[in-house]
Amino acid sequence: MGKPIPKILALLIDGRWSPALTELETALQQGQDLSRLLQDASGQIGQRTQAALKVAPNQAEVQAWIMLLVGHRHDRAAAIAWLRQHLKQTGVAETAVATNAVLQRTLDVLNTLPLPATHPPRLVGMVEAIDQPDLRQWERLTPTATPETENQQWYRVRVALFHDGQQWRRSPSPLNLPSIDRGFYLWQLVGLTHTPQLQLLTWTAIANPNCLMPR
Repeated sequence: MGKPIPKILALLIDGRWSPALTELETALQQGQDLSRLLQDASGQIGQRTQAALKVAPNQAEVQAWIMLLVGHRHDRAAAIAWLRQHLKQTGVAETAVATNAVLQRTLDVLNTLPLPATHPPRLVGMVEAIDQPDLRQWERLTPTATPETENQQWYRVRVALFHDGQQWRRSPSPLNLPSIDRGFYLWQLVGLTHTPQLQLLTWTAIANPNCLMPR
């Protein structure tokens, strides 16, 4: 049994959306773990699909792959919500989904997708206390996320190194974040979707570490 992820990824990069979807369905039926593919840690698939969607907004195969990425990151309901919003923006009736074989296949696949793999955050950097932040300048987990800012101490972490789940990377490092769900991709890349808390260490006068856990 060959490794399906490189083959599917090659098809996607080549813009062969339908054969890639067929390969994915076959791999899932064979019990293959495609979490790493759909996690899309580099954002490569997300960027490719978004570019294709601008050219052909009504191509069901492209819509299908975006639904799979959204469904893997969140759930089936989120994927359907994305599709409904996209159909509304392009003036296509939702009833068209019932007669679209590609989208119906995609809905079936969404029922069998594995949960996304994540890794705990591992960052090395310098921390400084800041005043109440302007959330418009920050990449949030979701665009509508509104964390509590009143009576909270906020910190800015100037990252020197971070672990992306596979290797350590220096900062600054090219992230190639896609236009869709940028905040989610960034949080996932550094592990904050696994644990959205960081342990801060300060050093005492006698060189002993002192742990701080910001709320």
